[in-house]
Amino acid sequence: MTRLTKYIGRAEDIVFDIKKHCGPWIKESKGLPGYRAARQIQTKGWVSKKPVRTNRKSLTMKNTDHRFLDKLFKKYYGWAARSNVLFTQGSPTTHYFYGPFKYAVFPIGSFKYLWTENFGDLAPVIDGLRYDIDHNFELPEDELESRARARIEEIVKESYKSTGLHTALTKYKTHEIMVNCKEYFIIPEEIYDLHISKLI
Repeated sequence: MTRLTKYIGRAEDIVFDIKKHCGPWIKESKGLPGYRAARQIQTKGWVSKKPVRTNRKSLTMKNTDHRFLDKLFKKYYGWAARSNVLFTQGSPTTHYFYGPFKYAVFPIGSFKYLWTENFGDLAPVIDGLRYDIDHNFELPEDELESRARARIEEIVKESYKSTGLHTALTKYKTHEIMVNCKEYFIIPEEIYDLHISKLI
């Protein structure tokens, strides 16, 4: 068996597994993966299957805001979209803060998702909102917090949608997509581009 034949066979096996286990995602994304970055290597070979964390901690916002947002997303959309989530986007070009290792991902089985056209990342939106409120109103701290939380709730309630996955992946490529699923396949970006993308 030549090296090329071996690679083709390996790629076909991966595509078979993706098509078998990721049908709902493939149908709605029209065969496209999501992308994410990591600070450490996530696979030992061409592909790994990983569970979605149910107690994710935010790297970019205060714990109080993180927990408050979870409550709001659960209130309006039925699930804790900041802690029980796989974050992904349509472009492999991700912010260096999240790490140098880039991956294509395919959620396994049934899934839910949320995204917005209005902004790419919720964390800096929250930071900017709090800055504006703190610097434009001379109010007691509890009143400032009350105003901030009211505005945050308004953003969560009015900004997000749970349809249009293909549009999110192709027209809003750097906007975060919050995916609720149990497991996902993760493939190094270069492996996906060279061996997998043309077969799905």
